[in-house]
Amino acid sequence: MSTPTRRSTRKRERTVELQPHIEAGLKDLFAGNEQTIRDKFEGADKDNAAQLVDRIKTVMGQEDVTVENALSRYVPTEVLSSYAVKKEKSGKGSAMVLAQRLLALWQKENAEASPSKKTKPQSVRIG
Repeated sequence: MSTPTRRSTRKRERTVELQPHIEAGLKDLFAGNEQTIRDKFEGADKDNAAQLVDRIKTVMGQEDVTVENALSRYVPTEVLSSYAVKKEKSGKGSAMVLAQRLLALWQKENAEASPSKKTKPQSVRIG
């Protein structure tokens, strides 16, 4: 009789691919707040916004959480609030509410920046 093999209990280093506008928004959020945010992550040893984005993507893959959940867990509410105010949005609410607000803002900014694919043909009046 053979003994079953044990599965490793170590978490794999899975990362999540994010849309470019969300990744850019995260870098903007983290810029200037690296020290505060770095303390929440194991393995992030540099004060570098790009490295912190990579780290949050890894955490999202390991824990299977959304961007909003990761932001509300790993970014202090004060940082989310001050960034929202900087972007001329309300800084009030819980960490989750602020994270959702920022994600909606980044999606809106992306939609406004991309050219519209549906354009109505111009009607011409004859007469």
